[in-house]
Amino acid sequence: MYTLPVEKVIFSGVDIETTGLYPYLGDRICEIGAVRFTLSSKLEEFSTLINPGIPLSREARYINGITDKMVKGAPSILDIQDEFLSFIASTVLVFHNAPFDLSFLIYELDLPIDNLVLDTLTIAKRRFDFRSNTLEYIARVLRIKSLPTHRAIDDARAVSEVTREFINTLKPRKPRTLGDVLVMQGGSVQLKIDN
Repeated sequence: MYTLPVEKVIFSGVDIETTGLYPYLGDRICEIGAVRFTLSSKLEEFSTLINPGIPLSREARYINGITDKMVKGAPSILDIQDEFLSFIASTVLVFHNAPFDLSFLIYELDLPIDNLVLDTLTIAKRRFDFRSNTLEYIARVLRIKSLPTHRAIDDARAVSEVTREFINTLKPRKPRTLGDVLVMQGGSVQLKIDN
């Protein structure tokens, strides 16, 4: 797997929006967006609002613009988990600040996730010298077409484009294999979660 040419790797750029910051204190996912892509093209998108079963905090509504009314008729996380897990199956997951998104996905999904993970925030800090490492700032500097908006699908699109730019422009040596890409962030991260 690690010797797979990077051009043949299928990635899933993933982003979530939440009711707050701490899943272990009761905050929940209210939106998931994911983009399956290769270095040369976008393949498919997955996007849904999720009824978190609790009210969104004022801070969350301010950041992502999602209201309780918007999620009232949306499916629960358990309603969409099979479709989402099928969408990301056999792909390399890419997040901007992976620990945040993964903490919610691990907490809420009751099926295992078994994927390699890339974190564009870690790569930005280790391999580039941006004045700010927010997804918004990096996307603007790189002139990404899909600017993040704090809505899950827009941010997932931005993550996918930032990933492509990172891999295609990394100096002094462009990554040639999946293993090379994993080294960009300081090594591989294997996730196996069983709730």
